[in-house]
Amino acid sequence: MGMVKLALYDYREDSPTYQVLNEIFMGEKCPCVVYIPPGIFHGTKNIGNKISVVIGMPSLLYDPENVDERRVNPLDNDIIPYNWNCRME
Repeated sequence: MGMVKLALYDYREDSPTYQVLNEIFMGEKCPCVVYIPPGIFHGTKNIGNKISVVIGMPSLLYDPENVDERRVNPLDNDIIPYNWNCRME
């Protein structure tokens, strides 16, 4: 439901697409399933006037003792050269 922009940034140093940015526009006009491997920073932004729904299906249960993800501020970081063109509310 709705439309979103999925932004991806490859942070895997041994990857042929290391430091490559990619955008996928998806939703009710273009439904799709996206597999995001470990080491890919990713985020979504609603790009329509309607509510959008994104369903995440991690392959592993969350383990607070062994966190397998890294988070960065989407608007202020030195890692990902991406501009969301928005302000966080």
